[in-house]
Amino acid sequence: MFTLKYAIYFGREAKVKRIIRERHKIISFYLYVPGSENNGPWRGLVTMKARVPESLFRNFLLEEGWKEERERCYTTRSTELYYRAVIYASLLQCTRRERVPKDLIRKLPYLHLKFWGEIFSSSYSNRGWRRDLYRPVKAFREVYKIGY
Repeated sequence: MFTLKYAIYFGREAKVKRIIRERHKIISFYLYVPGSENNGPWRGLVTMKARVPESLFRNFLLEEGWKEERERCYTTRSTELYYRAVIYASLLQCTRRERVPKDLIRKLPYLHLKFWGEIFSSSYSNRGWRRDLYRPVKAFREVYKIGY
């Protein structure tokens, strides 16, 4: 039986003009699957990228139970934690406010997490543009009645 491994890498710094006045970084979500003997132990695939405030997102990851492997790398084997991080990163990228309701994301049932996580990941993977996340995030906000 094989297991999946999810990883988040903090990349380069991004310049922004937003209400949240702190360092923003481009993060990459990776899905690692066990590889073969020829390709090495793990093979990775970028599933999504987002621009997030660094300290807010790091705190969220540590509160949720992600493990810090290296300075800029966090990993987990839990699909539920992965979807929570995808949703939170998407909301942070597209927000104009300082606060994104973490408690709402923590209370979502697994089916909702999977649905919205897949929507955000697939909308990014269509063209590989971060701005393609704006429409699905707008739909998420309308469904759960979150203000801008």
